[in-house]
Amino acid sequence: MRISSSARVGTVVLMIALVLAGCARSPEAKKARYLERGNRYFKQEQYREAILEYRNVLRIDPKEPAATRQLGLAYYQLGQYGLSFRYLTQAQQVDPDNTDVRLKLASIYVLGGRPDDATSQVEEVLKKDPGNLDALVLFAGAANSPREIEDALARIKAVEPTLGGTAKLHLAIAYLLAGDNAKAQATFKTVSGNDGTADLARLWALYARRKA
Repeated sequence: MRISSSARVGTVVLMIALVLAGCARSPEAKKARYLERGNRYFKQEQYREAILEYRNVLRIDPKEPAATRQLGLAYYQLGQYGLSFRYLTQAQQVDPDNTDVRLKLASIYVLGGRPDDATSQVEEVLKKDPGNLDALVLFAGAANSPREIEDALARIKAVEPTLGGTAKLHLAIAYLLAGDNAKAQATFKTVSGNDGTADLARLWALYARRKA
């Protein structure tokens, strides 16, 4: 019995469809979909939904680095620092140069009363980016000796001339954390802008005056 050309074409199309369907159900394809959805939720600040997707990725591949990192960052945004620390430390083992991971870990160390560990994380960031304001603020917050406070203030002063509105707000907070209340108040007064930054600076300046 001869098979018509149209039947042969139909068979080929069916076989291709079956192959594609099989690929779509493969672990790698599922992992990619979960990760893409998780990243989309994360960008939309829907952190709980993002966590579900990232955990789905880790069910398929428990060591998937991007999902591990993003899971730690999502938990951080929700204030679940214990879980965040667990995943961020795993992420750092795979990618020790990730600045965001280092800064989040430093923040957790500061909150947990481990300033030396916080300083170690921040130092690595400042080696590559001496003007990183988030790192400078954390460095000031972790300072717990006169020498460390003096070092923090010196680093802050070195980058001050290059900064604008929002950055100066962070800088003033760093001065306050480092114990230089007068310099903090003076810097708060230099903050300008119409995006709410100046208003926030005035509140911080009020706090600094009461703390003096």
